[in-house]
Amino acid sequence: MGKKFIRLSYMNVDKCYRTHKLKKGALVRYRFNQNTILSYHLDEEKWRVGIISNVNWYVFKPPLTSLVGDADSREQICYDLTVHQSDGTGTEMINLESNEIFLLSD
Repeated sequence: MGKKFIRLSYMNVDKCYRTHKLKKGALVRYRFNQNTILSYHLDEEKWRVGIISNVNWYVFKPPLTSLVGDADSREQICYDLTVHQSDGTGTEMINLESNEIFLLSD
């Protein structure tokens, strides 16, 4: 069975974490997403590759003004990944808010 890169999204990141695919030692390919590039006037960048050294998660609570029963008002688990860059330049914190992330998985 071959391995392939799967794109992490808000829809599948929790499942990848619970099934132990998103874990320390996993290989990821990542770059800034278009929104981050446009917001901060960055240049297009190449894909970077790294090894996850730590997975941090936290619960994001919606604002109190949300309506009861609104699907967007539920608490959401957010993940920050500490990645050792493969080129040896150090570590970097990445997340789905500002990065496109692909995880090597079977």
